[in-house]
Amino acid sequence: MLSLNGASIRLDGRIEPTARVAVTYNLTVADIHTYYVLAGDTPVLVHNTNGCASLSQSTLDEAFNLANTPQKLEHVIDPAKHGFGDLVTAAGGRSEAMRSIVDSLNCSCGLPASGPFEVQRVLYGETVTIRGAMVNGVPRIGTAFIPSKFPGAP
Repeated sequence: MLSLNGASIRLDGRIEPTARVAVTYNLTVADIHTYYVLAGDTPVLVHNTNGCASLSQSTLDEAFNLANTPQKLEHVIDPAKHGFGDLVTAAGGRSEAMRSIVDSLNCSCGLPASGPFEVQRVLYGETVTIRGAMVNGVPRIGTAFIPSKFPGAP
């Protein structure tokens, strides 16, 4: 994190909520638009919008319902080569991992109005490549994988 004069600063300890007015800072992670941070033991999905629109909750729910089928879970989540073992454990299960993948598309950065897409999102500390298509404004997951765990990855 940088201070107003550009010097690096480190945040330590617990940040407590306050009811006073104060200067706040936006934490932006370069080239990463959606990622999880921990608030205590609770993972919280964070979005760097950078001017990108957000998808509605009903759109994300529709996308999840399309992706959370036994066939899609077997195709996307189950193959060992996709590298989701740790993510499934962190998310609390296969459907929960798929929900994390779908919810990461809330920030529409990198998503076209229609047609195919390939985006990267950070989920539970892992960079995930998500491929799919926007159909009638709804992201449809084709596949997803963790490139660093894919066979042949350096």
